[in-house]
Amino acid sequence: MFRSLDFMDVDMEIGGVSNEFFFYQITQQQDPSLNACENVGNLIDTSDASNFGLPKPTTGSPSGQSSDSVSDTGTERIDRVRLPMILKEKSENPPRLAVDDAAFQSVCADAYQRLEISELQLPFKSRRELQHLLNGYLDCFHRHLPIIHLPSLLVSEAPSPLIFAMCCIGALYRLDRQKARKLYVMSASILKTELAKHTYPSPATSNYNMSAGDQEANQMVELRPLWFMQARTLLLLYAALGNDSAIMKTELDGLGVFTTDYRSRRSALLTKSRQHAELRWPEWIQIESTKRFLCAMFICSSLLVLVYGLPPGLSITQDLEIELLEEEKLWSASTAEEWRAMRDPEISAPTRTIRDVMGDMLAGMTNDSNEYSPYYVSGFTTLVITHAVNVYAWNLSQFTHLHISPFSDLSGVAPNTLLSNALTTLARCREVLQLAKPEGIESLWHNPEGPLLLNCEAMLRVAYTRLFLNASMPDGIVLLLNSPEENVRLLTRFVAARQERSPLITKAMASMCEAFSVPSKAGYLLVQKTAAISWSVEHAVAGWGCVLLLSKWIHCLETQLSEDPITDAEGEIISQVKAALEGMDIEYSENGSLAAAVVKSWAPLMTDVWVWGITTKMGRLLMDLAKVYEASSRKARSLRERT
Repeated sequence: MFRSLDFMDVDMEIGGVSNEFFFYQITQQQDPSLNACENVGNLIDTSDASNFGLPKPTTGSPSGQSSDSVSDTGTERIDRVRLPMILKEKSENPPRLAVDDAAFQSVCADAYQRLEISELQLPFKSRRELQHLLNGYLDCFHRHLPIIHLPSLLVSEAPSPLIFAMCCIGALYRLDRQKARKLYVMSASILKTELAKHTYPSPATSNYNMSAGDQEANQMVELRPLWFMQARTLLLLYAALGNDSAIMKTELDGLGVFTTDYRSRRSALLTKSRQHAELRWPEWIQIESTKRFLCAMFICSSLLVLVYGLPPGLSITQDLEIELLEEEKLWSASTAEEWRAMRDPEISAPTRTIRDVMGDMLAGMTNDSNEYSPYYVSGFTTLVITHAVNVYAWNLSQFTHLHISPFSDLSGVAPNTLLSNALTTLARCREVLQLAKPEGIESLWHNPEGPLLLNCEAMLRVAYTRLFLNASMPDGIVLLLNSPEENVRLLTRFVAARQERSPLITKAMASMCEAFSVPSKAGYLLVQKTAAISWSVEHAVAGWGCVLLLSKWIHCLETQLSEDPITDAEGEIISQVKAALEGMDIEYSENGSLAAAVVKSWAPLMTDVWVWGITTKMGRLLMDLAKVYEASSRKARSLRERT
């Protein structure tokens, strides 16, 4: 699924976006020769947006105010900000999937039939246990990734591998990891048997000489059933975010299946349209389910980039040519009549794709008056876009870490210019989220609109860390598979690497400090004991990156005091970090390592009750990193005392 990004393919895939988006940002600099930090606005307070090339938020919408300017020809041009608005969707409790004795027997019989075994020891022993595991999926996971259409799903008729995959995730949220593993093995075994029974030709073959209609028919034959790939996606999440290295390796080895299926299924989807006036509910369910599966796969791709450091397998150009997702109220409609009553049959606005919205977020300004009308996107669509922004940030970080040759065509593009423009994009994303979320962290936690928007906030923090995290940091796939001894060696090299200090970096650290302070503001013990159930895994990934970046920067300040004194702005951030540690009741000695205290404070949040096993590994790595910081800090103090 994941291929390497060839440096020579920059014109096609830089940042996962097209040239027009990338170089639009660069050419919009008032003076590229200026130090980027002079033009970067406040990353936390959008009231300073004028210095950041950003619109100030308006009370009506995030699309801002029109601004007049004069073009090179001397004529007046209207530049408008074109940003989406997030729908104020109320998250309802998902419908229950009732499991009676007949449904339980149907699931068992389906598993026996698919495996061609008359006697089989199932991971659950009764319908009540099956109901309990499904409820875990519905109550804790579905709201973070609503890809299964629950109103049309009957347990008695559903394929058993899909039910087992859902129960596997549900068992994790019931903190029964042993049962989750058994369910994974059972579901994976049935899917493997199904694959052996049915031959699915490769989606990448022999469509070139076909008409459009024949291609669609051929693709529909080639594609595996949607339920099959939905189950595979849930199993991939279990394996990639779990603590079983053997299962994780097996799933990562088979990622190519997802890439070919994704692109073939997306291509087939392009020939359909949800806007047809005669579209029936079953047809709409099939189209919307396919779109949501594709979005789930894109999110999985993004998470694997963030956790394991693998190159992105899906770009934000052609791969996001998917119509915007429908509102959650339509997705949750329990009957065709309820769906029809809520759906607007007259859709006159031009169809937007997720790629179109991503383009608006990157470019920000347009002089096209025909498309200035405000438009809305759902919370789930926004989550996909923030993951796409992370792919964009990941690819940009590859360039900022390069020493570009003076003979290169890109030699005039300074890394700070790239960072400055990337931060402009992130600030636009943050503005859209700020205008949509409730006031204060307490209301965001408890508000029914909260989960998806809270996940978007986490992914935006990840994008900040992706831009600034030192290239000496080992890839996650190395750290998460290595022995502890080898990891200590790699972490020691990471700590010893030089960390840049600049006003631009300082502003980024202010954003990291804000993220680091979240447990202190929300209640450290509350986060430690309930975040696993309430928050998605994106928060663990965001916290991991934030702590790595912030602690590395703090350690740089601690060990380089004699070379370059701390500035007032840096000192303010240090004070905020110490205040956050005090709010978490974390002991810190002035003679010790503040960087070590920072990572120690977050390690328990990772190792306590997170349902995803990957967070436990992250927490242990943070404890190893704390020891390396302490050793390095002692060595630096000893050298200063001798001099």
